[in-house]
Amino acid sequence: MLLVKETFKNSENKFRITNSITETTHGRMHYGNMYPAHIHDSFMEIEIISKGHMSQIINGKEYEMPAGSVAILKPADCHSLVWSEDADFITVGFEPDIISKELLYSILKYEDNIVYQFSDEEMHTITNYAAQLLNEHESSHLFYKNIVKNLIENVCFFTLRNVNPVVLKEKYLSPARNAIMYLETTFMNNPTLNEVAKYVYLNPSYFSRVFREETGVTYSKYLIELKLRYAKNLLCETNMTITDICFNSGFGSLSNFSKYFKSKYGISANEMRKRYGRIKLEFYN
Repeated sequence: MLLVKETFKNSENKFRITNSITETTHGRMHYGNMYPAHIHDSFMEIEIISKGHMSQIINGKEYEMPAGSVAILKPADCHSLVWSEDADFITVGFEPDIISKELLYSILKYEDNIVYQFSDEEMHTITNYAAQLLNEHESSHLFYKNIVKNLIENVCFFTLRNVNPVVLKEKYLSPARNAIMYLETTFMNNPTLNEVAKYVYLNPSYFSRVFREETGVTYSKYLIELKLRYAKNLLCETNMTITDICFNSGFGSLSNFSKYFKSKYGISANEMRKRYGRIKLEFYN
């Protein structure tokens, strides 16, 4: 079975924190000092490098991440990792709904990949956050879930403040923007208009109207655009089969996927892969 998607939906918590040294010691790092290209199942991820360095490819773009670097991965990001023998880093996976909507909106609206290397002066702060996250997660003391949530938000805000100095001024997010955030993190599961309308506490017909007024397109077209963009990314950056890409992107049938894909990009999915596909790392059984 190909390694194409990570998930922790069955986890007791809405977050998971691992340390590279601990995982290697326990024999859970099955790929040595690398992790092949993969996608996540609707969850977000933070990586904080405390020692050594990491080379990471995110959506086809390569980054060198020395100690003091942070990467924030969105649900639709495809990435692979290679790290040095002496690397010490933590990985925090979390469900998007544990952070504030304002923060989630700030992350999702950032168009580029979120990777930042802190200065020597700031490095202490970020590595201290990493140590606290790992300690709280492993100790599971009273209120540790609340503290972990706050630390995750601190890391995100601290990073965003540096990669994007424009502070989010909007204290109120419209129903349409709330819906967009929900779709950005769940589109692979093909949420219905009624489901999203319920999420933003609106009548479906009224929600459909305000969504179109604010975005300029219908709900169904917006959802298809998200799925097609994700599918194109997987075609160009992984060796997943076109059938697997179709269903992982939320399409119900290969014929529908093929029709929409060609209509959007002017070529078939197979042709897109031939022209632009770049397999960075082989998938592992």
